[in-house]
Amino acid sequence: MFAEMTNYYFLNDILEKLPNSVEEKKEISKDLIFNFANFNTTSWFYKGYKIKKDKYKLYKKLESENFDLFFINLLSELSIRLTDDDLNYERLIFLYGIYTNHLLMTKLKSYILSLKSSTTNLYEAYNMIDYYLANKYEDINLKEVDLRNRFEDGFNYYEYQDNLLHNPLLVTYNMFLSKEYLRKSYKKKARFFELYGDSKFGFRKKLFRFISIFYKNVMSPHYFYKDKIDTKILNIPKLNYDIGEKKHNLNLIEFIDELEKEAIKTIEGINDYLFNNNDKKIRKIFNIPKERKM
Repeated sequence: MFAEMTNYYFLNDILEKLPNSVEEKKEISKDLIFNFANFNTTSWFYKGYKIKKDKYKLYKKLESENFDLFFINLLSELSIRLTDDDLNYERLIFLYGIYTNHLLMTKLKSYILSLKSSTTNLYEAYNMIDYYLANKYEDINLKEVDLRNRFEDGFNYYEYQDNLLHNPLLVTYNMFLSKEYLRKSYKKKARFFELYGDSKFGFRKKLFRFISIFYKNVMSPHYFYKDKIDTKILNIPKLNYDIGEKKHNLNLIEFIDELEKEAIKTIEGINDYLFNNNDKKIRKIFNIPKERKM
């Protein structure tokens, strides 16, 4: 679908590799990491399974060219709201997840489009990478796993998400977000994964594949995991490819590892600003002019 497991592994690895000096590390559930690693695409599910207008389209905003400006506004908002309560670390993970999802999905999309076979749909490729990484890292077969049950609390809405997003969305996109919007998005996302989860005899998948013949956008077979992988996107032979104006020959794992290094560097800059009141790194990373107050 939207590389949910890949985003989960990406954020989880980054959290494990962050220096201990950043802040005293607290135990955080895998469900919460899964949730926040995939927050950016949660609002896609708002429309549900019906033809319904989404006047906000938050997921589109979070992949737009104005994302950096939005993220800086969000960072400033978090710096104001930081407290000593137990939710402090959760707010941080939420912030990290918004950034890591944007970074990974932007770069991964370019990587896939540069290498995939012509017959492979982009969303199929995301699922193929999910399937490959889950098998590699946890020895699990995603065809036999129900993510709704595996991350039982990974589809929960938290009020502090709305509180943090309100001002940055208003300032950046002139968008006043209804609190019910995120609640409904999470509720429908959970329902979506319940419907597309594996059933004992695979009946549900067969039924949806049949329905997809008539309603392709609603019951797409691309939403299901397959064990057939387009090996071109793994790039095991390390073929050359272009992303923007830069040439690369990294395979999939190396490509993601490089992105992790970039993300860790940025998050260290974020934490230096939040906890040491030092904005030098973050200004350089996001090209923030000196005259702009943080």
